Amino acid sequence: AGNSFANTVIVTVLVKIQEFSLITGLMIIGLCASIPVLALKQKFKKKK
Repeated sequence: AGNSFANTVIVTVLVKIQEFSLITGLMIIGLCASIPVLALKQKFKKKK
């Protein structure tokens, strides 16, 4: 019984880490995607 409880805790922790890393990854991707967009907006502003 103790072993299955430990396994449950480990699985729960791993799932939480995956959820956190997924959110962090999406945030990083969002930042990387927004940087060129902002740079392009600056270029268009300078042309006008």
